[in-house]
This record gives sequence, C-alpha cells and structure tokens, in this order.
Amino acid sequence: MQQNKPDTSKLPRTLFVFLPLYLCIIGYCIILLAAANGCEINAADSHPCYFGGADFGELLYPLSMIGFWFAFAFLWIPIALLILEILEWVKRHL
Repeated sequence: MQQNKPDTSKLPRTLFVFLPLYLCIIGYCIILLAAANGCEINAADSHPCYFGGADFGELLYPLSMIGFWFAFAFLWIPIALLILEILEWVKRHL
C-alpha cells in the first residue's frame, strides 16, 4: 500500500510569492521605528537619526530603500508563479 506523502514542492514557491511582501514589511517597519524615534527617512537623502547616542541615519536610509525598491524588483516572481498556477489548473480541468 502506498502512503501519501505531503507535497513539499509548493513551499519554495510560496516563499518566493511572499518575498516582495516580506521586503515591504521590513522597509515599512524600519520607517515606523525611525519615525517613532523622531527621525526623518525619505528617498532624497539620509538624515541624522540618533538612537542611544549613536547616529543610525546612514544605516537606516539604505535599509528602508532596499525594503521598498527590492519589492518592485521581485514583483515579477509572484506574478509569473500565479500565471503558471492558473495554466496548470486550466490544463487539469480541461
């Protein structure tokens, strides 16, 4: 008798689908943390952001920009995977 094994091939696809969302959440959390501390982060330039006596402005700027702009760079992955899932579903049901 053959046992049914769980399908683990969907886990990597799921992680890739949600990668842009994870990056947006990271960027948004960094900006919220800086704003709660009274710092200004925008796309124009880095600004001084003092937390615990140290300036984290030069570090927060690229982290926040990576969080948002990488999401746009990786946005094609979930779109392509969604199209492949739709094509697979159509092939199974026709």
